[in-house]
Amino acid sequence: MNSDQKLFRDTVENIKAWIPPEEENGEEAYESLYSFLSERTNIGKDGFLSEKKQIPVKKDSGLISIGERTKVKMIEGFDEESMEEASELIESAEGYVVVVACGISDVKSWRMLENDYRGTRGLDLQVDFVWKEEQFFGVDKY
Repeated sequence: MNSDQKLFRDTVENIKAWIPPEEENGEEAYESLYSFLSERTNIGKDGFLSEKKQIPVKKDSGLISIGERTKVKMIEGFDEESMEEASELIESAEGYVVVVACGISDVKSWRMLENDYRGTRGLDLQVDFVWKEEQFFGVDKY
């Protein structure tokens, strides 16, 4: 596993550990996820900031970029329109993409997107999905 793949896997695990805020506010959830990933990405195995890790975590046009090749797209209230938006992002991406749904209003579209894109897509793209269920916002279920 190369360093980009490890960063991608670590990012997915960090997103799974993230607890969305209890209030249903897309911008607040986006900021919460960004802050969480910014902090967790550069923490060493010992739980402290590592001098060796200086991985940039940036916000850009509704995406969170981690390092050079990992992109995170958070979507609140995932629906059919969201599926189209996520599909376009995935189709145009290179590297690694994580789609995070904070609540889903159209489970069928979410499952279709997962089935179409989960895993490796050629040499230049790997995709994963994380569904944060609304009933667990503000609650540590993990």
